[in-house]
Amino acid sequence: MPTVGPGAPAPVPARRPALRVALGAVALAAVVAITWSVARGSGTDDQAAGGSGGPTASPTHHGGASGGPSPSASPTPDPNAGYRVVFKDRPFALRAPSAAGFNYIDLDVPKAVPGAQIDESPYEITYNGVSGIGLEFHTPMGRSTGRTAQACLDGSHSDVLPDQVRREELDKGRTIHVGTLLCTETTDGNLAMIEITGMTPNRESEMPNFATKVTLWEKS
Repeated sequence: MPTVGPGAPAPVPARRPALRVALGAVALAAVVAITWSVARGSGTDDQAAGGSGGPTASPTHHGGASGGPSPSASPTPDPNAGYRVVFKDRPFALRAPSAAGFNYIDLDVPKAVPGAQIDESPYEITYNGVSGIGLEFHTPMGRSTGRTAQACLDGSHSDVLPDQVRREELDKGRTIHVGTLLCTETTDGNLAMIEITGMTPNRESEMPNFATKVTLWEKS
């Protein structure tokens, strides 16, 4: 053992490595504890303020931006109006009679019957040459804006012509002309459309001959 001289400080024994390691571990544990306490306090503050500390899921809305049910689509109008086609665009000549003659028109067939008839009930139209009477309608006859059954039915109710269209008016071609769609509910309860496709003068009666196409619907 070394001898310590008088007045010399006593030597300090060297620290062991194990002691240094232990002190370092204690210091690290203290730092971890302090950090955990701070982090926990921050999380508590976030929750108190209404946050969850994580991403917030957006609420899901159903049925549009308002959250209510989507509005239903408007119902599509039925172009057939409860009718089905019997025949379509059948060529038919609506000829003017002689100056004192008659042509009766049955649109349910269609057919033209010349000469005076005692029973007019089956017919929708009389083309009358006497005194220039012209077209006589026995069922309400209107003008359609379209070629569907619904448009025809609407026209037969909403744009109804007078029950006579006389010779002078027929010659002018204003009330009835090429392109006119005439519609009526027939004596048999069907729906008929007459499309005027041509007009030629008749010199004997001074009233036009009409080239037409006839379409007939019956209730389905």
